[in-house]
Amino acid sequence: MTFQVSFLKNSGELVNLRWITCRLMGDLEGSSAFRILTFSRFISDHCPLILICSNKNFSPKPFRVFNSWMDRKDFDKVIRKACNNFIGVGDPDVKLLQKFKKIRGDFKKWKNETLVKEGEKERNLKEELEKLEEWAEARELSEEEEWIKSECVKELK
Repeated sequence: MTFQVSFLKNSGELVNLRWITCRLMGDLEGSSAFRILTFSRFISDHCPLILICSNKNFSPKPFRVFNSWMDRKDFDKVIRKACNNFIGVGDPDVKLLQKFKKIRGDFKKWKNETLVKEGEKERNLKEELEKLEEWAEARELSEEEEWIKSECVKELK
């Protein structure tokens, strides 16, 4: 990373440009904001410079949401509950990050529970369908059993 620095002589004349090169190490890496403080020559026989690096990385996206999840019946309820139960401490930007963290945690928990329930439901439907197909091979299915079979197929799609 290279910074271009110019300075003025005591007479106010602009002196040629100099380049300060910093290797990206430690705190500098990933930082997005830099400031250079210059001190007068009265402190030293040179113009001391201080490079200030501010870390403006606010972490990755809090969470990813697919539109299909928004169609689920409990989605709004989970998000509203997470927001209403949130109590934050600190500066507003810190509170916002904490709130996103709370929402993300509750959302992940809900998503995992939902996926487990759907997996169980799918497994049960497949078992029921297999049982009905075995019966269909041995005998003719009743009207009710045909209806159950068609509903299982519809649910699995």
